[in-house]
Amino acid sequence: MTCATGSAPTIAAFHRHFVLATPGYTAMSDQRPELRTTWNAAEIEDRVYQRWEDAGCFRAGAGAQEGADTYTIAIPPPNVTGVLHMGHALNNTLQDTLVRWQRMQGRDVLWQPGCDHAGIATQAVVAKDLSAQGISPETLDRQTFLDHIWRWKEQYGGSIIGQLKKLGSSCDWSRERFTMDEGLSQAVRENFVRLYEQGLIYQGTRMVNWDPVLQTALSDDEVEAIECDGAMWRLRYALSDGSGHIDVETTRPETFFADTAVAVHPDDPRYQSAIGKTVTLPIVGRAIPVIADLHANPEKGTGAVKITPFHDPNDYEVGLRHDLPMPQCIGFDGIMTEEAGQFAGQDRFTCRTQVLAELETLGVLQGKTAIRHAVGHGDRSHVPVEPMVTKQWFVSMKPLAERALRETNEGRVSFHPQRWTKVYSRWLEEVRDWCISRQIIWGHRIPAWHCADCGGITVDRSDPQGCQHCGSKAISQDPDVLDTWFSSALWPFSTLGWPDTTPELSRYYPTNTLVTDRGIIYFWVARMVMMGLFTCDQRPFDDVYIHGTVLDERGAKMSKSKGNGIDPLIMISGGTQHYLGTDYECPGYGADAVRFTLLEMTTEGQDLKLAPSRFEAGRNFANKVYNAGRFLLMNLAERRLEGLPTAQDLHAQDLGFAERWLLDRLNNAIDHCSQALERFRFSEYVGHAYHFFRDDLCDWYLEWAKRQFRHGSSQEASMAAAVLAYAFDRVLRLLHPGMPFISEYLWQELQPLVGGTAWGDAHLMLEAWPCREALLESPGSAESMDRLQLLVAAIRNIRNSQGLGDGVALDATLVPSSAADAATIRQQEAFICDRGHLNTLTVDHQASRPATAVSEVVGDIAIHVPLAGVVDQQAYLSNLGKQLAAKEKSAAGKRQRLANPGYVNKAPADKVQETRDLLAQDEAEIHRLQATIDEFSPPKS
Repeated sequence: MTCATGSAPTIAAFHRHFVLATPGYTAMSDQRPELRTTWNAAEIEDRVYQRWEDAGCFRAGAGAQEGADTYTIAIPPPNVTGVLHMGHALNNTLQDTLVRWQRMQGRDVLWQPGCDHAGIATQAVVAKDLSAQGISPETLDRQTFLDHIWRWKEQYGGSIIGQLKKLGSSCDWSRERFTMDEGLSQAVRENFVRLYEQGLIYQGTRMVNWDPVLQTALSDDEVEAIECDGAMWRLRYALSDGSGHIDVETTRPETFFADTAVAVHPDDPRYQSAIGKTVTLPIVGRAIPVIADLHANPEKGTGAVKITPFHDPNDYEVGLRHDLPMPQCIGFDGIMTEEAGQFAGQDRFTCRTQVLAELETLGVLQGKTAIRHAVGHGDRSHVPVEPMVTKQWFVSMKPLAERALRETNEGRVSFHPQRWTKVYSRWLEEVRDWCISRQIIWGHRIPAWHCADCGGITVDRSDPQGCQHCGSKAISQDPDVLDTWFSSALWPFSTLGWPDTTPELSRYYPTNTLVTDRGIIYFWVARMVMMGLFTCDQRPFDDVYIHGTVLDERGAKMSKSKGNGIDPLIMISGGTQHYLGTDYECPGYGADAVRFTLLEMTTEGQDLKLAPSRFEAGRNFANKVYNAGRFLLMNLAERRLEGLPTAQDLHAQDLGFAERWLLDRLNNAIDHCSQALERFRFSEYVGHAYHFFRDDLCDWYLEWAKRQFRHGSSQEASMAAAVLAYAFDRVLRLLHPGMPFISEYLWQELQPLVGGTAWGDAHLMLEAWPCREALLESPGSAESMDRLQLLVAAIRNIRNSQGLGDGVALDATLVPSSAADAATIRQQEAFICDRGHLNTLTVDHQASRPATAVSEVVGDIAIHVPLAGVVDQQAYLSNLGKQLAAKEKSAAGKRQRLANPGYVNKAPADKVQETRDLLAQDEAEIHRLQATIDEFSPPKS
């Protein structure tokens, strides 16, 4: 068979026939530019997003089928002070992918957006801003400070919302909420009152975590244990009666001023005679008792422990058991109190240094052992917290946790990946009461009033006029505010109008899916489940997808202080990214490229190791999609269709083998993408879409279609155009959830060529998700194409191994094992010839190997490509000789290494085996090169 060559339509032809000759077509601008050779995200993405917003595509229920089920996601509300970081980009890309996919399935979709007031963080930002203006926040009364915060929020807060839009997030922005807006504040108050009325909220004096910088209590979950270098100091306390001494060990010698006992184990024989006596605190001179308590471990240290009830949680419990006094030697600001005597007024760590020097002078300090231990730090101030005994408000968690645990154990709340279920369940099983009061100004003020006359507490849904216990008017509201997470725990239902029974609450609650990071399973996920069950008697969501954490390429968590963060907005729009000590100049890859890269790297909840250069792969694929679409649109412009073909239309045609194969592969891609999204396998989703588009559609069928357009019959060209239009439409739908901008743009460009209108009433994001079409199934086509692709690959390998470009005309002979197989292969001669860039192709099961042919074998098919007359024989032999000499030298080195007993016996076994394998490869290549040289060498006379 003789194969034909030719050329594709030019850009100018495309512009002439498509851009200028499309009646009634409304472009994105009045002056529509010619399609560029590369995808210009900066020029297009913002305008596409505006089209979606103007058309109401993001509103709840947009595009929903009549009677459709709902699908709801409540966005993890970013802090009102926040700016988009890579963790946000990942989290919202995953949510948007799910939301767009569900919307295309015709469901009534709501993606509920909003921001969190972020009590501690926002107050700190505004205080810093006021200080920069020369205003001391400490001099302001409560209301004036609140007014400053609200003004700051209105002016600067919520900028992250615009950044989320830049990413392509398709939230219903008309429903945006704020955790301190009027409706959500009402919900917070109602929930507090209900919990209080049922005895689940109480005020009590307890040991809490105290942040001396922020000067507020923190919950256990807001304390980060950080490994630090420290020391264990041994102190000697003399028995007051002069009969001896007891040594104790401590990591915090500055707290000894508040010691009120020394505890020993009741069965420890070393201290039996000391129990009941007293020791005298050095410097202070105060006598404290020696008590017997099981808290002391005879096998740890000296077996005796100093007891400081106000400043240690374990000592606090001992103090309660023995009714010990609880003096405070470290103030709430981290400064030593009057209890510290001459050290009063010093910073706690300065005091540590100085008191150790004094104790050493007095002979009390007996030694020091360097240790490394976990020290609790405030997760926002990043300073060591102080255990303190204070009066705080708490939620009794056990009753709430039991029901939340049951929801998971009985399969009504599912975690993905499943391994996070254990983490969640273990926290619920071991949960402690939640300290919900904070000593700051910005937040929901606790709705409790204290009576100055009777001491009673009044908790009410509206501000009381007097004490509900004694009627006194001398009442004042509690000054504390609620932990930010208290309001966040209500987010899935408070945003829908609760405590009112709204149509939105009835329709969209419970939500379907929560997408979040593992870092807030305790802070937020578990508390939402508990509050949803308590308040609404329904779980807040069915599925929880826990994604990984974005790390730098070295595996370190990203942070400003480390200089290893990557700004997603710079990756999208361009700019200079300072990263790991280097300035990375980013040209701007576009939102689709950023989204594709993040999706591709999201594998089963594993952490993502990311570098700025990783986004180049997303940019390259976006360009691939754009250029393939550009070529297809150029060709369809000359073969306009009256409408987009349906599966029935294509089935009715006499499809060729390549067309049947492509449509069968499309069916498989649709199945795989759908199944991947159903299982939250985001990497698999984009992988299947990517490989179908790049490998099947572009690398194989699109190249084949070029031949049909150039040299096929009119019917063949029309058939290729119809199949391309159908497949391109479907693959754009598959790509849309992950790469919404480019897919929408190209889909709109396609519409005028298939009987529609660009940027009319239809939008790809509201079109139907593709489904498998049984009519287009082609059993066996995949296996047949696999073999054809192997044959073409073998021909290309021969061409590449000989350094022959595609423009060099080659002949090939295929020798199958039977006449029947030869007949089967001949049916696809045109395809093999075109894809292998062959001049002629002979398929004959009885053919012999031509002279001077280079051969390969695929299964039971021999492939021969004669090179006589194709290459310069002398130059070709010279090049082969150089390759042979290089391979022989390489093989000789490996043989010498393997002949050395020292290497064979001492090197790792896998390295020795690797050397043997490489030698085998060298020897095989030597054999091939020698055979080729013999074949092409002139006969010896």
